[in-house]
Amino acid sequence: MDKESSRQQIAELVEKFASQSQSYEDPGYNESQTRQDFVNPFFKALGWDIDNEQGHSEVYRDVVYEARVQIDGAAKAPDYTFRLGSEKIRLFFVEAKKPGIHLGKTKEPAYQLRRYAWSSNLPVSILTNFKEFAVYDCRHEPNVNDPPDKTRVAYFTYQNYTGGKFGLIEYEDCFDFLWNTFARENIPKGNLDKFVQSDQFEKGYVTVDQKFLLLIEDWRMLLAQSICRNNPDITAEDLNFVVQQTIDRLVFLRIAEDRRIEPYGNVQRAAATSGTDECYKKLFTLFERADEKYNSGLFNFNTDKVSGGITIKNNVIKDIVKNLYYPSPYDFSAIPVEIMGNIYEHFLGKTIRLTPEHNAVVEEKPEVKKAGGVYYTPQYIVDYIVQNTVGRLIEYKTPKEVTKIKIVDPACGSGSFLLGAYQFLLDWHQDYYQKHCEPSKGRKTDLLTPSGKLTASEKKRILCNNIFGVDIDMIAAEITKWSLLVKGMEGETEASIQTSLLYKERILPNIDSNICVGNSLVDTDIYDSGDFGDERTIKPFHWQRAFPKVFEQGGFDAVIGNPPYVSIRTTDFNVLTKPYFKEHYQLATGQYDIYALFVERAEKLLQDGGLNGFIMPKRMTTNENFQPLRKFYLSKLRIESYVDAGTPFKQASVEANIIIASKSKNTRIKVCRFDKANELQFIQKINIKTADSMPFSIFPFLLRKETLQIIKKIQECRYAELGDFCTITRGFECGFNHPLISKKKSKYKMIRGENIKRYLITEGGYYVQPDFDGDPQVFKTKDIFLKTPKLVTKFVSNKIEFAVDTFGYYNTNVVYNVHINDKIDLHFLLGILNSPAVNFWFKNIYVNDDTLFPHIQKNQLASIPIPLLDLSDKTGKKTYGDIVRSVEQLLQSYAAKEGVILSERKRIEDKIAHYENKINEIVYQLYG
Repeated sequence: MDKESSRQQIAELVEKFASQSQSYEDPGYNESQTRQDFVNPFFKALGWDIDNEQGHSEVYRDVVYEARVQIDGAAKAPDYTFRLGSEKIRLFFVEAKKPGIHLGKTKEPAYQLRRYAWSSNLPVSILTNFKEFAVYDCRHEPNVNDPPDKTRVAYFTYQNYTGGKFGLIEYEDCFDFLWNTFARENIPKGNLDKFVQSDQFEKGYVTVDQKFLLLIEDWRMLLAQSICRNNPDITAEDLNFVVQQTIDRLVFLRIAEDRRIEPYGNVQRAAATSGTDECYKKLFTLFERADEKYNSGLFNFNTDKVSGGITIKNNVIKDIVKNLYYPSPYDFSAIPVEIMGNIYEHFLGKTIRLTPEHNAVVEEKPEVKKAGGVYYTPQYIVDYIVQNTVGRLIEYKTPKEVTKIKIVDPACGSGSFLLGAYQFLLDWHQDYYQKHCEPSKGRKTDLLTPSGKLTASEKKRILCNNIFGVDIDMIAAEITKWSLLVKGMEGETEASIQTSLLYKERILPNIDSNICVGNSLVDTDIYDSGDFGDERTIKPFHWQRAFPKVFEQGGFDAVIGNPPYVSIRTTDFNVLTKPYFKEHYQLATGQYDIYALFVERAEKLLQDGGLNGFIMPKRMTTNENFQPLRKFYLSKLRIESYVDAGTPFKQASVEANIIIASKSKNTRIKVCRFDKANELQFIQKINIKTADSMPFSIFPFLLRKETLQIIKKIQECRYAELGDFCTITRGFECGFNHPLISKKKSKYKMIRGENIKRYLITEGGYYVQPDFDGDPQVFKTKDIFLKTPKLVTKFVSNKIEFAVDTFGYYNTNVVYNVHINDKIDLHFLLGILNSPAVNFWFKNIYVNDDTLFPHIQKNQLASIPIPLLDLSDKTGKKTYGDIVRSVEQLLQSYAAKEGVILSERKRIEDKIAHYENKINEIVYQLYG
């Protein structure tokens, strides 16, 4: 559809409406007729496949049409959901009303639309009756008393559809705005995103996940205090469990009500009871009925012996339930399970502790506090990992073959990766059955419902067959189960549930044996270690006993997730497991991080040909501490694709990368990166041998082909490493805030990193009274500083800058002191080290794009390749001497440059440039 054809078709609709506007505005003309006569053709004219003429399966169609009606006061979904078909990304809703309703003056339709869109986390949506067209900013929390123009960013009537101004000066007219912003062909160009980011949209909004998180945190506090006060014998573990279960059960039932699976208002009616503690008793009756209906572990009171025996006061239940119903802004049929996962991920960051006085206190978990917060994995990251593991595994297979595929997240948290995998499998099966199976005939064995959706029994089968997870946190495991069960309930109706019950099938499966509580890294053989501490804290876990059928077929096919980032250096790390790790994991060496052990665990869990997809901190690609992990990836768990993920975690500056690896003999690595719009950009394919040849086995995947060629040339020359010619020592183990360091003058001068430039040291006015005898751990030995001449360079930097210290300056640990042995001339080394060639090599080998932690490690410095010259050869001797003499001239010139007049300064700078160029040309030749 081109722009002018679109304008013409909309003009014809406008003429049609104008010719009989009175009859269209008559109360008898209803919404269904409005959609058929005007709204559908209007969006067809903008290029949308409203009627699915392309024949896409339900999963991939552009526009999802909602024909359900309001039941028992529960708000229905908007009439249309517009999506980008292949990616299934929801863009905006359209709610259609009949022309007889004045949208510019009636507040209820606007609130209804905004409530649904806000709950769905969509930034913009449309309200129209064709006579009027209103666009709303839906990022702001709606209120039932809001006027109809609240957060409305565009409004006009049908007379303006093909022309006329309406307040947005960057557009020529209304049609220009409609076409550029909402036409199907312009969505991929980012026009809708640009509109949302424009000045029309107010800043400072609170998203549904942020708001609901605050709400359930309040509930946790209310429940914890009430249960603690009225149940004096309860333990902290049981208290955490029962509070979480109560919240989960309430939200689950409200979701079921808003999806019209449960009668609307059940929970509300239970909470309307009078008395002091009758509300919870009535609620518990609802929970027991739910167990009969759903068979979910969420309502399994054979294992939960706590919830049925507690007392919660009425006022607490009433306070909670009033926030669950209209006019509350939350529409539980609209909030995606993935957003609920985000909410719960942050909710998991805190725990309830009992004080000695038996009071309940909610506080941040120590490990979360240490990590600086909870990092929820964005959906596009989850989708990429799932697509490139699960998606590859099921390609060209039949459902029977897919049954054998087993997927696990060994640190599942709130279940975001397992949710992504489950959704992917549901979509794949539904699409497959629609193409290959006969329509439903109302039989128990049917795989699809009459509307073409997966039956409840098929969704249960997929979940139980394919999805597995483990987490050390019991509450996390419960939330994962909750999320998967809610996902499995999507699309169900009261009728479909009655059909299942007719066949004496409960709606949901019990997945307690799929999602387990335990320590993925510690097996039960730790019991042989004797006194290893509190097993309730360590929670040993035996994989083979937990999932016997999986290991009967050789192990898991996919291990996916976001393993915890916990350094072994962490002071509050459970020291009792460190000896176990050292004995059982080859990667438990040096200053390792727990995610490295998860990679090793993944390799053990996978069967041959299986795939592992993890997102991890980017520093593992270059940091010397992670050399064993990189070697492991290059030898045992071979990398198939590498993605630079930038800084994907909100409120955290952690740079991350995604690694997809397999137990195969892959030799070519696909390298990509996510851009600022989270779109995947292909960079190159690289041979795995390239990484094998790098110092410390660093990952050079993001380096351009030309850069890699230059690095290869440098490393192919005849060289020795810098460490062969010197000893490298950092200065005092303290900062400049040490009491013995000040600006009070003395003979003991100090320099900082900022005082070191190429070939030059400046004085910063700091002095020290070093205590070499009384505090040798801090001040070390005076020879480090006073033995001259020596080279000095910075610890905190992203480039190499060396200078000669002939004075004997003292310094702290932000400076390296480099003492040269008699195998080489100091000036020759200085010229090599300050050359652009060495900086190019070093920056690309070790620094890459890392701007957050530009620290130069000692081993990195020591590995710099220094070209070797044959001094018995006349040419070699001359080259060596040319560099030495040029560096001596440079040192004199840099020193002379300070404090001279401008005209003289220019002469010296020309001299410096001459010798710099001379050295560089020689060095380039030495490196080939």
